[in-house]
Amino acid sequence: MNHAKMFLQIVTALALVTAFRLAASASEAEEKPDDIRLVLDAAGGSRLVGTPDDQSLDVVVSYGPQGGLKIPWTSVERMTANDDKETFSIRLRDGQQFKVILKAKEIALATSLGKLSVPVQNVLAIGVRG
Repeated sequence: MNHAKMFLQIVTALALVTAFRLAASASEAEEKPDDIRLVLDAAGGSRLVGTPDDQSLDVVVSYGPQGGLKIPWTSVERMTANDDKETFSIRLRDGQQFKVILKAKEIALATSLGKLSVPVQNVLAIGVRG
């Protein structure tokens, strides 16, 4: 067999393997939001870990658009209830921090115990993994 022909077959095979790996990586990247896990600390010492029902958090900020903002959970690092029990301090993964009011009345999670919802007034903190 000709060395040039053998070399071409090897290069073609490597290109196909690389293409399949890239396609698999792209498919995994599309599934990233499903990998997000919230670690929710609630009043009374309860802690829940689960996947959020919504892929984003609807919030109102005093200096933002009137309708509020949608912050993807993938952008959030941590959220902590403030002393006033009405606002939360959010720290994003890029380092930004600000106070918000949650539009939702509860946070719904799919957990190992099934779907559970925690009223916002009982949420002390939420950490985001993934």
